[in-house]
Amino acid sequence: MKRSGLKKINKGEKPSNHASAEPCSRKLSWRERILYTAAVILFLGSVSGLKAQILNVGEFIQEQDQWCWSGVSECVLDYHCAPKAQCEIAEYTREVATWHDFGSTDCCINPGLGCNYWNYNWGVPGSIQDILIHFASIDNPGISTYLDTAQIHTRIKGNRLFIFRWGWTTGGGHFLVGHGLVNMNMYYMNPWFGEGFTISDYDWVVSNPDHTWTHTNDITTPSPKPFPVLSLSGPTLVVRGSTGVNFTTPVLTNAASYLWEVSPASAGSVVTGGTTGVLNLTENFTGLIYMKVKGHNSCGDGASDSLAVNVYDPSFIGYLTGEDGIRVYPVPSTGLVHIDCDQPDPGRWLEVLSLTGQQVKKIPVTGKQSTLDLSGQTKGIYFGRITGTPRLIKLVLE
Repeated sequence: MKRSGLKKINKGEKPSNHASAEPCSRKLSWRERILYTAAVILFLGSVSGLKAQILNVGEFIQEQDQWCWSGVSECVLDYHCAPKAQCEIAEYTREVATWHDFGSTDCCINPGLGCNYWNYNWGVPGSIQDILIHFASIDNPGISTYLDTAQIHTRIKGNRLFIFRWGWTTGGGHFLVGHGLVNMNMYYMNPWFGEGFTISDYDWVVSNPDHTWTHTNDITTPSPKPFPVLSLSGPTLVVRGSTGVNFTTPVLTNAASYLWEVSPASAGSVVTGGTTGVLNLTENFTGLIYMKVKGHNSCGDGASDSLAVNVYDPSFIGYLTGEDGIRVYPVPSTGLVHIDCDQPDPGRWLEVLSLTGQQVKKIPVTGKQSTLDLSGQTKGIYFGRITGTPRLIKLVLE
């Protein structure tokens, strides 16, 4: 069963009873350490710089209380465009398992007559490793430990999921699918009832008083879906009403086409031309937009990347001469620019941008007097942006 939604929690789950085998029955108490709400995480995921560190897997909830192994297998098979129902997966295990009698009734007819039982991650017929190879030739050698953050990034960039096992301190364990890492926030699909898409602190995922990440099915066969976008380039500062603004991304492995969009849609439209998207803005929109792109083929969409772009009104570019409680001088300057503020502000910054919108410098201007040093920069016109002020500052370096 697929569901939508996303939550960021840290909690314990269900038990198992073998170092390499994982039933998924009872649920431990909630141990939430919420870092951000899902909405904030989704917003941050759209900002330039995250570089497609989250693969867009489907959400699958186990259909029986012992079928976490079937739920994670369904998730991986779906991501590899080889969808199978959980009962079909369990039926294969019933037919080939020699280490346990899963009963004589087809798992798709009545899973309660023997099929609802735990399974191994590898090493026996009908294990998760065997299931993925049998249905989709997905190689997934076993690793008897956790993946570090560098290893996770390598797998995500290579369009590869991974299945990991939690061992409970009270005995038993549970299987989950890892599909992303942003900073220290790990994204995973938990097949337990009511869980699904989850975000937790990486260190907490690896170990806490309730569980330990003990084993990993390391999927070495990339998905046939388009690889994730790792680079999106273009101007980050654009004049209101501009047309024909080009944004580009490198060629993506497995991509048959490229899907471009601008968000919000009211800002304008994008003409798709393969690895280049051409932005045409509406006449009156100003503010922050996001250019987005992802690869597409018959298997589905790859993970997207976004680039934040400031759309500004040229009439709001000028000088700060005291009317906002801030004075920036001299303009033009030979290198040193002074910033005088009526009141101190611990959260105030000055960001200097080139004419193409690239950040040149960023300095704190928290006190009443600060100095910006542009010595060594190329002579010409720059824009300044101070936290809390509505306009861009024109800076001229001679």
